[in-house]
Amino acid sequence: MPVSQFQKKVLGLSISDVRFQGIKKSEKDELVGKIGITKGSQINQNIIDRAKKIIKKYYDEKGYKNAEVRIIQHPDLSKKNHMIVDIYIDKKTKVKVHKVYFSGNEVVEEKKLKRTMKKTNEKGDIVKLFKSKKFIENEYRGDLDLIIEKYNELGYRDARIVSDSVVPFEENMVDVYIQVEEGQKYYLKSINWVGNTVYPTEILSQLLRMAPGDVYNQKMLRQRMMEDEDAIST
Repeated sequence: MPVSQFQKKVLGLSISDVRFQGIKKSEKDELVGKIGITKGSQINQNIIDRAKKIIKKYYDEKGYKNAEVRIIQHPDLSKKNHMIVDIYIDKKTKVKVHKVYFSGNEVVEEKKLKRTMKKTNEKGDIVKLFKSKKFIENEYRGDLDLIIEKYNELGYRDARIVSDSVVPFEENMVDVYIQVEEGQKYYLKSINWVGNTVYPTEILSQLLRMAPGDVYNQKMLRQRMMEDEDAIST
């Protein structure tokens, strides 16, 4: 948005007051420390743009993906060379997930992949009836990691997310599209212990509880190795 003639004049002037409109005091207190617009400081267009991005991200992480932010400056008539900054925030309503669609999954059912996701839940999911249906970006990213972790458990160590997109369904709902590439399934061909001077191979193999021919369960192998280390250290 082009900078108005008035804004060109006031940029760099001191701020006498910052007023938040449309949010709770607790939210205001959190945002004040984040945006860098405070009494006595100066302001320019870069600071304004940065503050808008920070506020948008703050509410996006709380599920308010459609939040709108306006920052308006006007002279403080009681103080020369000072200005008042009004920050108007309209959070809208929280954005929820309408449907999650998978493609590329031939081995693992879509239903199982949806159950793997802990925070990204479809509207109308009876199994997850009492779980939140709101869409929060960072939690969604964590769920994508859980999908890959599930494939790794099943022996698909090369599985990856090829692409994903979040598409508006209606004003306060989104559809999620996830394309996976499963890769091939791996099995344990052999297990060789190296450098085990304290415990014999037989004991370590018993603790590992995995044998050649088993599915290569990357998560379980990692957990067993950690458990064995704890057991040996005690």
